[in-house]
Amino acid sequence: MSNYGCGHFGRWIVDGYGLPAYEYTCNHEVDPRALTFTTQGGSRKHWHQVGNSRFNVLAYNSGFVEVFENSRGPQWLTYRSVEQKTLGGGIAIVVEGDDCWCDLFSQGLFREGYRRIFGMGYFRKVSSHNNLKLDHIVFTPVSDDPVVVSEVTVRNDSNGERRITLFNYWGINLRYVSESLIYTSGRRTDYGVSLINWVGRIYGFLRHLLWCDTEQGRTSFSKKFVYHTEYNQEEGLLILVPEYQGERPPKWVPCSKNYYPKPLFLKLLGQKPVSAICSGDSIIDKKGNFRAKGSFVEVSKPLVKKSPCLCLGVKLTIPRKSSFTTTFLFGYAEKKEIPKIVSKYEEEIRKQPLSEGLRGWKKNIVEFKGGEDWVSREAAWHSYYFKSATLYDEYFENHLLPQGGAYVYLQGLHGGPRDFSLYAVPMTYLDPGLAREMLEYVLRWMRPSGELAYSGSGFGKLGGAAVHNRPSDHYLFIVWAITEYIFATRDFKFLEKKVPFYPREKGLFSTVAERIKLSLKFLFEEIGFGEHGLLKVGDGDWNDGISIMVPNRSRFLKHGESLFNSALALYVLPRVINLFGEQGSFCKFLKDKYDSLLRACLNSWNGRWFYRAWDGGGKPLGDRNLFLEPVPWLFLSKVLPEKVAEKLLENVYRILDKPSPFGQYLVYPPVRTLLNYLEKGWDVNGGIWFAIDFLLTWAYGLYDAKNAWTSLIKNSMAHHANLYPNLWYGIWSGPDAYNADYAKRPGETYYHLPTPTTDFPVMNLNLHANFLTALIKLCGIEPDAEGLTIAPKLPFQNFSLKTPLIELRMKEYQVEGAYTPQCSGPICLRFRKPVHWHHQIRCYINDELVKYDLENSTITVNLNVDKWFRFRIIHIAP
Repeated sequence: MSNYGCGHFGRWIVDGYGLPAYEYTCNHEVDPRALTFTTQGGSRKHWHQVGNSRFNVLAYNSGFVEVFENSRGPQWLTYRSVEQKTLGGGIAIVVEGDDCWCDLFSQGLFREGYRRIFGMGYFRKVSSHNNLKLDHIVFTPVSDDPVVVSEVTVRNDSNGERRITLFNYWGINLRYVSESLIYTSGRRTDYGVSLINWVGRIYGFLRHLLWCDTEQGRTSFSKKFVYHTEYNQEEGLLILVPEYQGERPPKWVPCSKNYYPKPLFLKLLGQKPVSAICSGDSIIDKKGNFRAKGSFVEVSKPLVKKSPCLCLGVKLTIPRKSSFTTTFLFGYAEKKEIPKIVSKYEEEIRKQPLSEGLRGWKKNIVEFKGGEDWVSREAAWHSYYFKSATLYDEYFENHLLPQGGAYVYLQGLHGGPRDFSLYAVPMTYLDPGLAREMLEYVLRWMRPSGELAYSGSGFGKLGGAAVHNRPSDHYLFIVWAITEYIFATRDFKFLEKKVPFYPREKGLFSTVAERIKLSLKFLFEEIGFGEHGLLKVGDGDWNDGISIMVPNRSRFLKHGESLFNSALALYVLPRVINLFGEQGSFCKFLKDKYDSLLRACLNSWNGRWFYRAWDGGGKPLGDRNLFLEPVPWLFLSKVLPEKVAEKLLENVYRILDKPSPFGQYLVYPPVRTLLNYLEKGWDVNGGIWFAIDFLLTWAYGLYDAKNAWTSLIKNSMAHHANLYPNLWYGIWSGPDAYNADYAKRPGETYYHLPTPTTDFPVMNLNLHANFLTALIKLCGIEPDAEGLTIAPKLPFQNFSLKTPLIELRMKEYQVEGAYTPQCSGPICLRFRKPVHWHHQIRCYINDELVKYDLENSTITVNLNVDKWFRFRIIHIAP
């Protein structure tokens, strides 16, 4: 496998499941390159995401894991806290005579031979001590089950029999990630630049002094639980039932925290344990190390108040030069569900090792071949990170794809609908069912008036994150995503689906079709238009920081206009008209809005580029600064006069693209912001943003395939890792944005008063999802109400794309593939004829020769299909 983009922390490999994986080889405790800036001081923690449809598991370079779930809002189940003597989970401990050791890297017994592999759905640790070798795979099954598996293979490399007790440890710390609009902790010292930094420091110091900073509040809440223990040695099952000590609201009422956590359990599969420990107080010292062998005796307490844990031990007798595998199942479920979950995995382990199920990820990724060889690795890896981030929300009764990063894991905020919509688009091709759930999830955030909230937190709570109570772009993003899903899957019945309004307790519903109309009505009538004919910006369009880029923020919030929203509308409105048909009062209404917006957008041209917005006082924003955000939508809507498009392309490339060694600048030159709140070249003030750069990559494809492919490469993880090999994040995951090359801390990510992105710089889905969108669109996949157009925009002829929804293989004289629409019915397939096809063409559907039409270099085949079918088009040269 190509190791382009591996950085200085390890290497890319192909694992035993035939999938890409990253072998982390860095000795992070001593290597100076491992020390990374955060707002709380230098950090050597690096981690990888392991997940399925219920859990996100963070696997750390030190060898432990932390389990995260979202059923009643964001919370950690095994949060590591040395102070509370909870050391994370997924730790194997060996007791042999007077010798006691574990497979944490930090224990220092075997650092030289220690292996760590970050794989799709797993974290593998290999450690050795005194001729015993532990090969430990911690993984989440490819399923919707809230479980993590620890599969430990012990090999005896000595010449004699070995008798050991193997323990599997999970420190239980229910740390709820309650909403924190400004993240504070006793260690955070960086909040921004100049005055903003001092304001933040004083604010953080006072909150810490009063014992109410973000992390102190979460620690206090976690200590209010006690745990009732249940242990069945015959069944090898240990259960902890948490109970909150204090008053709590009714269970199904929206609230800011989870007062009703489920039981946690640990099961030894296929064997009988000899020991069960439910409190770490006796086995962990003050420094966070496991004590000597004598402390590992069974602790049977009916009630645990301090340092709860799930720890089971099993005696093993291993002959010389032999191996033995032991499997533990950790989970989080209602008590009545535990037997069913356990029984399922007891049955599966009788057939094969549970880790063999990880091969299932092969069916859940985008496979691409073409261009640079490492792109196929990156496409597969993005697919994994994207889908494995899935969580479940019991209030909204939907799976969701969280934005992730610092927003979720530090600030406890889910949002916003624009991001969820951006994720639903590529997920349509990767997992149509999950894409549909994401769309429903967004629609469940809508009130009967049509208003969409900006963010979610806690259990069923929605809001505006204090400063975003009237965002304006969400309504267009969700409509775009719905049309993409319906067009690509042919699931027109989704329009008839009834979805509840928020809050669900009121019992109000409407159909998806009605929600589309309600969204656009709210946008046009409640948010409305400004004096220049553009849609108003509210308190933010895609750019949450745009309101501090103008002289008068309050006037901008009331009267400011957004070219971004207006350009996006030029792309979205024709799709809605296409969806509902050309006739009817609603479509006439949309056509009128489209015509007026088109005139207003074209009038925003200054001869070099388009203004970004109007400031509400009659002055344009972006006359001297070229903003990238609206540009992709102007290109994709195909409304620009030829000369205007050429000039805009030239300036975008010259000013925003070519000077940047990776990605494209969001704006240049950067803008002076209120109180210098945004550092130049950081965040939305000129940083590198994947949500916009990958849209530009797609748009480039309409004009220049070579430039489009180059843009995809420039925005890849491999390219960033090659430029910044001493930065751990960006190699296998990353943030939503990076600092520009000319800014302070180039190539790193940003921080500001509310959000220290530097402190959680990975697992943001804008990186992973939008790469896939750009790749799929460059492969030429363009659905509409009538069917599917395939018009590749790549600078090479031979490539292949395979997703669960569509397969495409392009060769010099042949196009073939398969399509799996969700519903049967009529469909129109269109193929852009390659310029070198001058002779006879034959079209086959399911190997049967069919008729076609050829007009304007487009091959059209009209079909009536029953879901899955194959297609093949051949150019027959003389």
